[in-house]
Amino acid sequence: MNFYEDEDRDGLRFSWNVLPATKLETTRLVLPIGCLFTPLKQRIDLPSVQYGPIHCERCGAILNPYCEIDFKRKIWLCNFCNLRNKFPLSYTQISEQLLPLELHPNSTSIEYKIDRAPSQTPSYIFLIDRSTSEEELESLKTILIEKILQLPEDSYLGLITFGKNVWVHDLNPHKMEKIRVLRGDKFYSAEKICQLLYIPNSPIVLNQNMKININQNQKLTHNLKKYLKPISEVKSSIKRIISGIKTTNWLNNNNNSSKRDPRAIGNALAIALTLAQSRFSPGRIVTLLSGPATIGPGMIVSMERSDQIRSHHDLFKESTMYVENATKFYNALANSAARSGHAIDLFSVSFDQVGLFEMQNCSKLTGGTLTICESFKQESFKNSLSYLLNPLNFKLDCSIELKISPEMKLSSYIGNFFFISNSRINSREGGSTAIFKACSLTESQTFAFYFDVITHQQKVSITQPGFFQFKTLYQRPNGEYKLRVTTCSKQFAQTKNQLTKIEQSFDKEAAAIIFARKILQKTNSEQPKNVIRWLDRTLINFFSYFADYKHKKPETFKLQQQFNLFPQLMYHFRRSRFLKIFGYSPDETTFHKFTFFNENTQNSLTMIQPMLFQYSMNQQQSPVLLDHSSLTSDCLLLFDNFFSILIWRGEQIAEWIKQGYQNLEEYKDFKTLIEMPVKYADILIKKRFPNPKIIICDQDSSQERFLLSQLNPSQSRTINNSSLTDDLSFQMFMEHVKKLVCEN
Repeated sequence: MNFYEDEDRDGLRFSWNVLPATKLETTRLVLPIGCLFTPLKQRIDLPSVQYGPIHCERCGAILNPYCEIDFKRKIWLCNFCNLRNKFPLSYTQISEQLLPLELHPNSTSIEYKIDRAPSQTPSYIFLIDRSTSEEELESLKTILIEKILQLPEDSYLGLITFGKNVWVHDLNPHKMEKIRVLRGDKFYSAEKICQLLYIPNSPIVLNQNMKININQNQKLTHNLKKYLKPISEVKSSIKRIISGIKTTNWLNNNNNSSKRDPRAIGNALAIALTLAQSRFSPGRIVTLLSGPATIGPGMIVSMERSDQIRSHHDLFKESTMYVENATKFYNALANSAARSGHAIDLFSVSFDQVGLFEMQNCSKLTGGTLTICESFKQESFKNSLSYLLNPLNFKLDCSIELKISPEMKLSSYIGNFFFISNSRINSREGGSTAIFKACSLTESQTFAFYFDVITHQQKVSITQPGFFQFKTLYQRPNGEYKLRVTTCSKQFAQTKNQLTKIEQSFDKEAAAIIFARKILQKTNSEQPKNVIRWLDRTLINFFSYFADYKHKKPETFKLQQQFNLFPQLMYHFRRSRFLKIFGYSPDETTFHKFTFFNENTQNSLTMIQPMLFQYSMNQQQSPVLLDHSSLTSDCLLLFDNFFSILIWRGEQIAEWIKQGYQNLEEYKDFKTLIEMPVKYADILIKKRFPNPKIIICDQDSSQERFLLSQLNPSQSRTINNSSLTDDLSFQMFMEHVKKLVCEN
């Protein structure tokens, strides 16, 4: 089976590509049945038509290449509910030689044009933290002015700043700047915010008792136009308005280091969301944070510096004062934003935590982004903001509908999107349907879906496959709506006498990512050390069923070829930053998990098992083992774990650089050698969002620890008779696994 062809064609990777026939047999597989789905997978030859799809009259499934066709009677049989549907009159000329594009065998993924009135142009509301240093704020203002002027002229702009209070900026051109100021330490309902700003009531508000009134054709009132204006109308004034923003970092300016700066992040987000919802169109709320919320709703820590911000230890012991209330507040905002189609983007630009752990659902449920940087001056922040504000990189107002044939059901899902509904129809009427919403979607964004076989007794015939259909509706930058339909089928088999067929269908890369996502989801409610124990038990059970071995003879243990890479991936995942959280804050761990849940197969594999490339005078670039044996003094290494890129220089190479050989004409080949990993790192940085951190270090330097912690310690390295790591090598890990499996 060629799993890469399926991914390139349909954006789908299944852990098991042949499915067990009953629910009991599903449990014997140990690892979950699931798939990784990239809804907007880039494909140059994607079939596309300029008309709408044909739906089944009973279950709503769309005509696809797996449907049986009666060309004489002009009838098609739905492969989900077996209903005979008539073709419309426009299909009277179809035949076996003249097939419509949606019935071609290579049209398992196809795009339809949807006749739907485009929504209003998107809005961009920027939330700027005033409680930051003057130097940092000046850098931010310079970047913002440049990027805002590059937005499409018909998109709408809003500007809100916050510190102790929340400032909503009037964008009309005035000789004197006008701002409406709201208290930061007081909770405002959405209805109250609308009254204070004199804007229309938003269609979805935090106060669930309000009436919901959605009118897409409602014109903006005069007051709303003050705060949300087209880019074309503010080009002459936006530079003056942003340049006039002043820091309120008054505590630090007065050398009062015993207190934190006041930040009303919760109120600022609530006001921005109410303002965005009043316009009845999709959009983004770009939140630029340089510290934690210390006042008002959503605060995560007090202003007293003696009050430490929560750590992993505090979360495990449940000894946190603000986490529960703050999380509840931000979750309410996230649900409201997701329903109204507004993505919330969070930029944490600080050396300290800002509260991403509590606020994570604001980005997760709305399809927004989550980024960590250290300074507004960093090139990575500028590049990440540029990528975010490019309309071509994101599709707005997206929905995903998953339809499953009657033999199976959706058991769970993991990804950065919002679940709307899950309905199960009678098994004779087309299985089940689940609907999700993503306010913003990229071409690489990937979701994980998990399935259960619900047939309790052995199927009478296992020749009939199971079907999955994904319908992705999205809006293009020009306002046009497209529907991408992806349909796939999977055969059933019995584990009793067709186990080989199931084994050969195992996709080790997809299974590792699907299983890893499931493991990370468990860390939300359990400590990582307990999750690692559960992971080890699961691996032992898995190998006990699929490995070949003799009882109490570990030397006879053998895995078939399709399972070979899987133990190695799990070994590196056990040692990754996802489960080894020592040295990482809750905000950093949240960022790592958020990114892993968002990325495609290739990037996810890089996070699980980083890439290592070697550069030497004999060979320009070659992949090498992620092992201590790859560290030689006469080479350069490029280490890539997606979040950071490290260039390591061997002792001999570092000495030559120190002596300046690269500056001599007769050593131009050496100069080319040391430039090669830097150029490749630049290519990787430009392709990724968020931008990874780049580190350059020499052998035996302090920053070498970032590389050593990820390498397989196959060779014992010591300094002053002290071991650099107490981790097991992969070889020792497998010896323990074999012993436990064979003795089980």
